[in-house]
Amino acid sequence: GLDMRADTQVVLAQLLRAGERVLGRAADAIATCPVPVIGVLIGAAAGGALELASACDWRVASPEARFAMPAATRLGVVYAAEGLARFVALMGPARARLLFLTGAPVDARRALELGLVDEVVEEPVALWASARAAARAVADAAPIAVAGTRAVIDALARGDAPEVARIWRRRAFESRDHREGLAAFAERRPPRFTGS
Repeated sequence: GLDMRADTQVVLAQLLRAGERVLGRAADAIATCPVPVIGVLIGAAAGGALELASACDWRVASPEARFAMPAATRLGVVYAAEGLARFVALMGPARARLLFLTGAPVDARRALELGLVDEVVEEPVALWASARAAARAVADAAPIAVAGTRAVIDALARGDAPEVARIWRRRAFESRDHREGLAAFAERRPPRFTGS
């Protein structure tokens, strides 16, 4: 988040704009990371912290996690389109409006209902275990198939999914990993994917 203490409103506005640029680059880095990113949310995530979480492939929260987006209600700003697009993709337009236009805090259970988080895990140890188990499952999958699936899902929001899917599907079908997957299936053994 930003340190909202400043000598003047002009300085605060400059800090806010500069912070938005840094935040946008950080969220883009998460969203375009070559491997899936799992957000583990404990405690409060408001404003920029929530945008960073929204850029993750999915989010696992503890029951005490709290979320809020106070840009309009506390700061009087219109959120950047790239950030809003992530929330609309996660929650749909009406629920994103609810989050952004009311600024009302949302607890973990409500965030799950809204589509803001994907899982609420009761025990702190189980929270990290859940994230690690998901990461292991992804790590065991074929890297080309993982990257391609993520690319097509992202392309659905942009409207160019058929072309992106065509490229990634051809790459996957021509890969050694695909041949390994078929062989492993036929031999009833776990596949050993290499990313080639």
